[in-house]
Amino acid sequence: SVYALATTHFGVAPHQVCFLSSNGWDAYSAKAFGFRVLWCNRFGQAPERIPHTPDGEIADLSALTQWLA
Repeated sequence: SVYALATTHFGVAPHQVCFLSSNGWDAYSAKAFGFRVLWCNRFGQAPERIPHTPDGEIADLSALTQWLA
């Protein structure tokens, strides 16, 4: 329900939101909700065991600009 706060507040569909998180469980869960997701995996964590996977993964925020271009 916390992900729905963004879609309700801004009046957009989940696929219209780009979600960035450094928490694997959060990134995977946000993708399951329907967000477009980029996981900042700073510590090389193993992927979560959630059916949906993020759209991309970066090691640190310096790689974010490549995704925004």
